[in-house]
Amino acid sequence: MTTGSLPLTRRGLSLCRWGLILVLAILPLQFLPMAASAENLNWLLLFAWSWLGPASLVIVVVGVFLTTAAPGPSPATGWGISFLALTAISKLWPVAVYMAELPHAFRSLLSPLAAVTLVLQFLLLFGLFASLGRSLATQASAGGAMWAAAPLWESLASRGKKLFSQALVCAIPWLLILAVGIAGVVGFPMVGPGGLLLGLLVAVWIGSAWGVWLLIRSIGLLAAMERALGPGPDSGRMISAPAGLRFATRFSAPAVLAAAIALLGVGANTWVGRTLATVYKPGIGSETVGTAAPTMEMHSIDGATLQLADLQGKVVVLNFWATWCGPCVAEIPDLVRLAAEIEQEGGVVIGISSEEPDAVRAFVAAQKIPYQMLTGSFYPAPFDRINSVPTTFIIDASGRIRKTMVGKRSYAEFRQAFDAVKSAAVVPHPVEALPAEPAAAVDRSAEAEAFP
Repeated sequence: MTTGSLPLTRRGLSLCRWGLILVLAILPLQFLPMAASAENLNWLLLFAWSWLGPASLVIVVVGVFLTTAAPGPSPATGWGISFLALTAISKLWPVAVYMAELPHAFRSLLSPLAAVTLVLQFLLLFGLFASLGRSLATQASAGGAMWAAAPLWESLASRGKKLFSQALVCAIPWLLILAVGIAGVVGFPMVGPGGLLLGLLVAVWIGSAWGVWLLIRSIGLLAAMERALGPGPDSGRMISAPAGLRFATRFSAPAVLAAAIALLGVGANTWVGRTLATVYKPGIGSETVGTAAPTMEMHSIDGATLQLADLQGKVVVLNFWATWCGPCVAEIPDLVRLAAEIEQEGGVVIGISSEEPDAVRAFVAAQKIPYQMLTGSFYPAPFDRINSVPTTFIIDASGRIRKTMVGKRSYAEFRQAFDAVKSAAVVPHPVEALPAEPAAAVDRSAEAEAFP
């Protein structure tokens, strides 16, 4: 370990601390959909997970990268590079799945694998903090530049080791329940709705609360390590951070490469995820086909009220969309063409957005969209389980859902699906859904095109 890199380490710990603080600030927002009064705050949830989430990860990635400069050959370097490599792989793999249009089975595994990756990332972070504390304590004990802080660093190293051990225990229930979910997606028998599964779910809730507590304690540890690295009575003499080429020489080639790919992965993942327009709700799949559409009240952007049941006798193309969703906007011309053609064939196209009526009204006027537009959210099942927009349902004349289409579709696909439903040819499974299986055997939350 070189003392010239200690200022970089201090800055890295500071960035890690602020990144984790941002993560803690985002966590409460996931409970917004559970509150009926939060209907107008959906934009805040979307903003948090679309932008603040990636921003917090970028801050942590840069912080971890800076910490790899100080330990040199110590184990802390390995922990840091492992975290950066795992971040790179976990962010680029979903991008490859969608960009290469791999089979739906790969998409179904994205959600549980993303959750597993998140658990492992936190374990690697805790391991990095513990290993870094031990490395600095070793240097202080050897009479290096940190010699005055030797007793303090021994205490900090002990705290880091204890936190890592507790994080390992906390991760066990998470990894177990995620293993059950992955087994269901790939077709292996899942644990039934018995005591074991219920116990795992309870353990996950307890583990989640414990994990948040450990996260708060880790932020405190990072703050203490920063103070110990700074100038003061409890630390050694702090020297200036290296600059120019001297700055670059503090980092190993694997660390630079892993950090660069990790940042590239976060950016690509955010961009592709934004184009898929994820709405953070449980997924919807082929189990909706053949079920009766709910009797629900809908509100037009002009203030009129429409009952879905009033449309029985017509084939309804019900399109859930948003003005900020690129794929949604791209398919609107095809829906306009379809609406004009099926009007005389006993069909109707209806668009639904969860945005404010004024925003939708202005967009519709600017784009000159002729078919009826509605606004609102928190609709009854199965529409409450949409996890991506655009999502389109085709409802037959008797009021039953006959087709579910997740993601952008072309005019030809819309037309083919409408004709099939109109002629009473029931489509057994939509192309994007897995074959229907018993509810206990398939993780339905992964069946829609939701980006992790």
